Amino acid sequence: MKHLTTIILLLVFANSLLSQAQTDTLIDCAKAANKKGKMVYLKSFQTKFDNTKTSEKWPLMLNSGVKYRFFLCENVKDKPEMLELLLLDESHPENNPYGSTKKKGSFYFECNKTGTYSVLIRYKNEVPKKEALKATAVLFFVKKHK
Repeated sequence: MKHLTTIILLLVFANSLLSQAQTDTLIDCAKAANKKGKMVYLKSFQTKFDNTKTSEKWPLMLNSGVKYRFFLCENVKDKPEMLELLLLDESHPENNPYGSTKKKGSFYFECNKTGTYSVLIRYKNEVPKKEALKATAVLFFVKKHK
């Protein structure tokens, strides 16, 4: 019984350490994106690529008359130039996004139509079988148009 309790405690501790590492990455990313502190953090997008998954898409509701900033963090250590962040909807597919950035970068989006958009993070190469590559992006509110 003591061994089982010890194993459970070790698993809980290991899980909390992994969660803390993800939180630290997100905090570092948000700080890098908002150095002057004038924007408001809204949402984060975190994913892990492996040999079965090289992209992930999230639905996102954006409001008309608002300026947003999307920031892609440089988590991928081996080839960050292969990482890309895109903003899409039904009328703007992957080959014609509203905005995109590669590596560690950002883009602004002034929303003219309230609706559901999609945020896509993709890794442009096949991920090596033994590796898992992580990516983080954050969304900020910049300002509301008058």
